[in-house]
Amino acid sequence: MNEPNKHSDGTDTAEEMTATFATLGNETRLRIVRSLWGVPGGEATFSELQAAVGMRDSGQFNYHLNKLVGRFVQKDDNRYRLSSAGVLVLGAILSGSYTTSDRVPPYAFGDACLNCDATLLATYEDEHARVFCPTCPTFTLSTYVPPRILEQYGREQVHVALDHWGRLTVETLRLGICTNCHSRVDPELRHQTEDVDVSLVAYECERCPKDSQISLGMYLMRDPAVVSFHHEHGVNLESEPFWRLPFLMEESGDMLSEEPVVVEKRIRAGDEVLLATIREDHEPEDSDKDQEGTGREVHHRSEEVHSRIDVTFEREAADETRVEQ
Repeated sequence: MNEPNKHSDGTDTAEEMTATFATLGNETRLRIVRSLWGVPGGEATFSELQAAVGMRDSGQFNYHLNKLVGRFVQKDDNRYRLSSAGVLVLGAILSGSYTTSDRVPPYAFGDACLNCDATLLATYEDEHARVFCPTCPTFTLSTYVPPRILEQYGREQVHVALDHWGRLTVETLRLGICTNCHSRVDPELRHQTEDVDVSLVAYECERCPKDSQISLGMYLMRDPAVVSFHHEHGVNLESEPFWRLPFLMEESGDMLSEEPVVVEKRIRAGDEVLLATIREDHEPEDSDKDQEGTGREVHHRSEEVHSRIDVTFEREAADETRVEQ
């Protein structure tokens, strides 16, 4: 992993960050950024922008505007508009990530724990939405939700915000993008034995300190094989919230090998089981035909962007003596 204060080429980022925050650390410049977002068409002349900001001194206005041009504001043919960086900064400000904090005490929203049937609770604290079972310590979901976004959902809709933002987070990671700095990240299959024996997929960013982890089920949930399997059994994975899907909430699988890591994950629906075999650094092979002598059909192989993980699927009839792990 690269040092947080270094680019991949070894150059220092601390000075860049200091200069960036210094540029934005001025009320007039922030008003310029917000005003550019609000003008018709998203661009304005010097005089139009000055009027929108409400600053009479043209010299002072020009000074502050030029501090933004090049990084946060672009100038073309004497018209000004926000750059991509300017849009991102404004979005972070409006989301409340830097300016707002909130807390929602635990409340019940009507769904039950899949393990013990206790009433699930939802809460919001430290910019994270959480759904959890008060009696099962392992039945819990948590994801970052910006404070101002939560305001749009409402204080009794924390669980809905969690499901929506959780899906966004999982899909971003599956596409190989860090949810913090948007750098490329690769999936790593991990098996942990500390506190609880669990297999999961981790994404460790090489540019920032972000280390994200998702369950095997979450890694597999958008795979066409998993989607079609549930569709055949009347389950819409797009509309069913995370906490109602057993294969998402049950993180563990059957460990077949530790080096390389190979894990089996059984996904049960009706009288069928979809058996997923997840491997690290496995060479592709023909998986579009029945494996002779097994009585199982290899349904699909998952190929993720930048993936170091291969997944094959097989179908088998549900066996009462073999339960999903």
